[in-house]
Amino acid sequence: MNLSELPSGTTINDRYELKRNLGGGAEGSVYGAHDRHLDIQVAVKLLNPARTGDGEAWREAQLLEQLKSRFLLPVLNADVVIESDIRFIVTPVMEGGDLEAFAAPCGLPASKVALLVEQIASGLERIHLAGMVHRDIKPGNVLRGADAAVLGDLGFCHLLDGHGTAPANGTFCTVAPEIVRSESRCSKQTDIYSLAVTAFYLLSGEYPIDHRVSKVAQRDAILAGATRELRSIAPHVTRAIGTVVRKSLSSDPSQRHASATAFGNALAVAARAGRDWQRVGHADHLHCIHGARYANRGEVQVCSVQIDERSVRVTSRLVGSGRQVPGCPDLCVRPADLTSTLQRLTADFDR
Repeated sequence: MNLSELPSGTTINDRYELKRNLGGGAEGSVYGAHDRHLDIQVAVKLLNPARTGDGEAWREAQLLEQLKSRFLLPVLNADVVIESDIRFIVTPVMEGGDLEAFAAPCGLPASKVALLVEQIASGLERIHLAGMVHRDIKPGNVLRGADAAVLGDLGFCHLLDGHGTAPANGTFCTVAPEIVRSESRCSKQTDIYSLAVTAFYLLSGEYPIDHRVSKVAQRDAILAGATRELRSIAPHVTRAIGTVVRKSLSSDPSQRHASATAFGNALAVAARAGRDWQRVGHADHLHCIHGARYANRGEVQVCSVQIDERSVRVTSRLVGSGRQVPGCPDLCVRPADLTSTLQRLTADFDR
């Protein structure tokens, strides 16, 4: 049976009527389905027999069903298809979308990112404490609940062996460098790396490795440790936040934060200092950022516009009045100096 090509209307165990294929991979296929017993829409992940035959997938499904956290997508059912060796996991369907779409194209304010990452980290820590790893932490696998981020795609979770490792898995834009190497294994530290990549994306709208280039180019960049610097893409991000993210993007797993919770807490502390900045998109502008109110100071907006090949005009204005920010004259800088100029301006505003 080809699990990726089941026709609409296929019914699992006289209960789950498959409606449409939502995607999948080596582990199995996910379908949107109607639960006839509860009369609700659900997601059904059918696990490939090649994976379920090792016996661990069923144990993992049972463990996932027992995990309870408001930051984890709950497992409603874990069962086996009648008269087959195909096992499946049932989870709710969430309509709020995922964080990859939510943060596109410019990223989110640091305070919002810190809260979301703390929530993701809490859910991930719950998985780790159960003796498993997620193996595919990424913005697209974090869903927007009514009042919190919910970590999903738990079908990729895998039990850790006696050495604290699990079979390799991941997505190029968020995978840890050790996973790309041959004969590599997942661990809690690879999940933490992917959590840091997720924070990087939420802050900037970009990944440390440019996902628009070819897979070969991505692989080479990952192996070379050639990740992009967060503050070069998002110059409004504070140095403290950049330091926290960079630590868990280390090529050396032992240099990353010791746990998902430790990373989430460190990011939250770093995000408390200073004004909340967010990049905004303006037509025909190079790079514009908005600063929220801070310490009885009003909102500000910094915009940069290309004048010619050799110069960029940078302006700082009070939101509402449009007046120039006192002490911040318009600047004319070289394109190569734009990033450092924006870093300096946003830091100066918070003093």
